[in-house]
Amino acid sequence: MFDDIGEKIKTLAVVLTVINALTVIILSIVFFVNEKITIGLLVLFFGLLVSWIGSFFIYGFGELISQTTKIATNQQKTNALLAYKNQDKFTNSVNKKTQALQKEIIEDFEKKQNYSTTNDNDENIVHENECPCCFHIIYPSDTECSYCGYKFKK
Repeated sequence: MFDDIGEKIKTLAVVLTVINALTVIILSIVFFVNEKITIGLLVLFFGLLVSWIGSFFIYGFGELISQTTKIATNQQKTNALLAYKNQDKFTNSVNKKTQALQKEIIEDFEKKQNYSTTNDNDENIVHENECPCCFHIIYPSDTECSYCGYKFKK
């Protein structure tokens, strides 16, 4: 029920805006029919304006929740990468949760690897001497990233 609540709040904002707009239009028609044209025009103008502006706040709140959730997820993934980087290279003492998160990060990256960007200034463009997963400097002879553990496909 509460999964992806940010998107549900944004959808609610759109639905409420449409309902409020229809209500204002109907109320304005009632004033026009009763020959109160000035009041009808004021209700129409200000009612639509207030409904529209109010939707910004609801939609913005939903977007804030969505972005905060993405930040928290990315922070968990970053923590997993840091734990992997800081582990003793000569022992296999990495816990299962860290390994699972590392695998998830790499799988997410490989799914999104086929994206295309048109902006040459985009900081997410992978260069030949960078790891495609974490963007750290690599050498052509490396078989895996020394920072995140991503295994290169040669």
